This record gives sequence, structure tokens and C-alpha cells, in this order.
Amino acid sequence: MNDRDAIFSLIAMGRITPAQAERLLAVASERAETVLVLVACVVAMFLMQIHWHDLMLQISHLVRSLLPEITAAKHQMQNVLNGLVGGLL
Repeated sequence: MNDRDAIFSLIAMGRITPAQAERLLAVASERAETVLVLVACVVAMFLMQIHWHDLMLQISHLVRSLLPEITAAKHQMQNVLNGLVGGLL
């Protein structure tokens, strides 16, 4: 039996008034919405974690693949700067 049916049964038995039932239905509805929001947040966090993990792996692979080119460019810049500075001294 769900919350709504239980509340209607309590009204039928005379244990609660319709006004009390209305408040209980509002609380039950809010609880269901809260559970849905919490589930959505957990799912979103899980998906973001996977997404960020994959992104970081891709960036790591990219940096490792570019490292030789970066090192070569660094050496070329050092040679150019040494040539300029050596020519000025």
C-alpha cells in the first residue's frame, strides 16, 4: 500500500480529518520529490566523475604525446636566445 492509499484509509476509518490528510499528502509528495532530487544528484555526480576522469586521461595522453615536441621547441628557443645574447656580448 502506498502513502496515498494509507492516508485515504485513515480518513475512511475516521482516525484523521481531511485537513490532516491534506497535510500528510503534501508531506508525502515533498518526500517523493526529495528522493527524486537526491537520486538525480547522485546520478549526475556519478556521470560527472566518469566524465572528468576520462577527460583527465585524455589530457594526460595528449601532454605525453606532445612532450618530445615541447622539449625540441625549448631547445630551439634556447639556441636562438644563446645566438642573440652571444652576438650582443
